[in-house]
Amino acid sequence: MKLKPFQRATASKVVEALSMPGSSRRFLVADEVGLGKTRVAQHVILGLRTQEKRHLQVFYVCSSLSIIHQNREALLDILPPSLRSHARVTVDRLTLLPTNWKGAWLDRDLDRNPTF
Repeated sequence: MKLKPFQRATASKVVEALSMPGSSRRFLVADEVGLGKTRVAQHVILGLRTQEKRHLQVFYVCSSLSIIHQNREALLDILPPSLRSHARVTVDRLTLLPTNWKGAWLDRDLDRNPTF
């Protein structure tokens, strides 16, 4: 999964910004449709996992449920197949997240199981 130069620059900038001590833990990447925001997100997740060696909780927000489901699967492609089902949350609205949270399971395996 090779990035174009502008995607690589974006991913690097996001990882740098999120890794600074005392920085915000939020970053919005906004661009035109089809320019690779999902690929950028994959590389940000990989970069943070490699650099910080900690559990990540990723919330993917989008205006279309069909795009969310398509891109959520693409984000999960960076995980080994055996972990994808454990990292997937089935709710489609943040307000429903507390009803289907697998945090207790994840707390036992922080080093191996990022959540998407």
